[in-house]
Amino acid sequence: MRILIIDAPSSSLTGMVFSLSKNSEVEKVGIAPDTSAAIALYKEMRPEYVVLGMALSVGSRLDFLNGIKKWHPVSFIAVVVNDHSWNNREMYVKAGADFFIDSVSEIESLFSPLVN
Repeated sequence: MRILIIDAPSSSLTGMVFSLSKNSEVEKVGIAPDTSAAIALYKEMRPEYVVLGMALSVGSRLDFLNGIKKWHPVSFIAVVVNDHSWNNREMYVKAGADFFIDSVSEIESLFSPLVN
């Protein structure tokens, strides 16, 4: 499987990427810090899973989501949020999000079967 993580670099994210990349079921783990890098890597990797983090260094998460499923509609996209209101989540659903993660620790639990 191919996993794309879009977020500003952090030590916890780096550790998770390293752990995922050691798993034999994971073909490739890509990480992109901003919208333009994310779109380029998305087109190159054609990932099955995308985790869209809270902090992008340039661009917005909606910039990435708008239309991205047109290129590779089978990707499962999880968005990390800190806002629990449905109104804000609805715009992400309309743009192509499949799932919401309420904290960074949930990202680790999403992939824990692969990391452990």
